[in-house]
Amino acid sequence: MDAMYSTKPTGAGRNLQLDVLRGIAIISVMAAHTTLFRKPTWDAVPLRGSWTGVDLFFVLSGFLISGLLFSEYLRKGTVDFRRFAIRRVLKIWPALYFLLLVTVPLGLAVHHFKGVHGALNRVMVDVFFLQSYRVCTWGQCWSLGVEEHFYILLPVLLWLMLWRARPGQLNPFRALPKIFAIVAVTVLIIRLITAHYFFPYSHYGNHFPTHLRIDSLFFGVILSYYSHFQQDRFAKFVQTYNWPILALGVLLISPAFVLDQSARWMYTFGFTSLYLGFGSILVVALYAPVELAKGPLKMFLQVLAYVGTFSYSIYLWHIAWIQTLQYFNCFQVRYAGVLLYYCGAIALGVLASKLVEVPVIRLRDRVFPRRAALVEVEAPILPASRAEPVSGR
Repeated sequence: MDAMYSTKPTGAGRNLQLDVLRGIAIISVMAAHTTLFRKPTWDAVPLRGSWTGVDLFFVLSGFLISGLLFSEYLRKGTVDFRRFAIRRVLKIWPALYFLLLVTVPLGLAVHHFKGVHGALNRVMVDVFFLQSYRVCTWGQCWSLGVEEHFYILLPVLLWLMLWRARPGQLNPFRALPKIFAIVAVTVLIIRLITAHYFFPYSHYGNHFPTHLRIDSLFFGVILSYYSHFQQDRFAKFVQTYNWPILALGVLLISPAFVLDQSARWMYTFGFTSLYLGFGSILVVALYAPVELAKGPLKMFLQVLAYVGTFSYSIYLWHIAWIQTLQYFNCFQVRYAGVLLYYCGAIALGVLASKLVEVPVIRLRDRVFPRRAALVEVEAPILPASRAEPVSGR
């Protein structure tokens, strides 16, 4: 390996940089969905690309999930995949099932869903995490299907690599970059073939399916791999070229703010461009000294980080909140309605998280505590007890 690794825990706080990115991602997704109740005017250009917040979530999830597994291996020389699976289930499933438990009966009562049979069919899609292939209860949950499939495939891949590793091998995951290159090219080819034979564009045909989006999460895995197994070299490279990397990242995501989401380039090469761009921004953010910010900038970053902390729950509930506001005709006054949407969705997400997600995670951490602290790096990655990635946003 390129660096010596310390098993010293990184502390008890959250990583401000990554929480800020999560805050940006969820605000971006929420902004994209304002088009459900209004027509953009002066903000049409930024809203055109705001849907890419989900792609940022994908890269973040790949980075953080694989970081949990890599750090456990570096500490113990193995990975407890069973414990990992249990912890993932208790992180993701209760919050989603609580959303369904509350909203499906209410939706049937106000005739939002077309009959009990149709509602149950959609619930079963959610229960089995088929949202990226079938119509589900709440449309934004398609990304949960992609991430849940990733949470299955990644541990299987890493288990196979550990199983094939030679005794005493320090880095059994050395082939990951090559595997990613194969996956990235293969998925891009599949996107191009799909775009050629399945026309015109549709969400379930070109945008949602796991096999068309899994490379975004895998790129986060590769960034995490380098940050753990080539730590010094990776940190030095990012810190030396941080501004060019950031500029490249902004350039790579910029087409999404020019082209429509349904443009063929956008849902083929564009998805590749997005994860490369957001990955570049992610690695720069890891080493950004945001904790040194002062005054209004510090307060702004803290607000973003707070929102990012609850981004999974906000992501789950924000469309239901839009439906509620529409039911009560709360968008009559345009700007007041937009303000009510943002404030209410965030408040509802925080409340739902504290009612369900936070208690379940506390119980989980008592019954199935993480056994390995994350490896300390120059830029602090998430601490052991609270390094939970956001799913599906």
